[in-house]
Amino acid sequence: MSSESLPITSTAFAAALKDLTIPLLYAKVFELRNSISHLERSNTELKQYIEISPGGDEICQEAISENEEVIKRMLDRIDLVKAEVEARGQEWIELNGTDKLDETSEIGLGPEAEDIELPDAPITGSDNERLQVGQPQTRSVESNGASQQESMGPRSGGNERQQEDESEGVYL
Repeated sequence: MSSESLPITSTAFAAALKDLTIPLLYAKVFELRNSISHLERSNTELKQYIEISPGGDEICQEAISENEEVIKRMLDRIDLVKAEVEARGQEWIELNGTDKLDETSEIGLGPEAEDIELPDAPITGSDNERLQVGQPQTRSVESNGASQQESMGPRSGGNERQQEDESEGVYL
């Protein structure tokens, strides 16, 4: 663990949740679950590396242990978010994506969740892609044989910069 920074305490995390709206609380759970997924994938890869390394690898084993501690903290934070939602008189709706998807939801919400307002950010893109809540969205565009990324979000204020940059070359 880094000696430069310490994780936020559970008490401070719970206090910060009080200022968030219900949709932002669900977005926080998405963020935490995404981080957990990355840590679990990292641990799997580290374990595979340890298995093929002669004598194992002490640094990798330490990283796995640290990741497991972080995962436990994140699971505790998910429980704190759930408790906050329920303390506001709302029913907690599990958004883990294991429910059968329907037309109203690409993120695993059932019909009982139709009244939940999620943040004003795209949740899904085309049928073949899943997008993160609150994350800027881009798509690949080919121009003159070169692949570029184009923002799919609303454009505001960036047109002046783009016009300035067009005179200097390709805007990325």
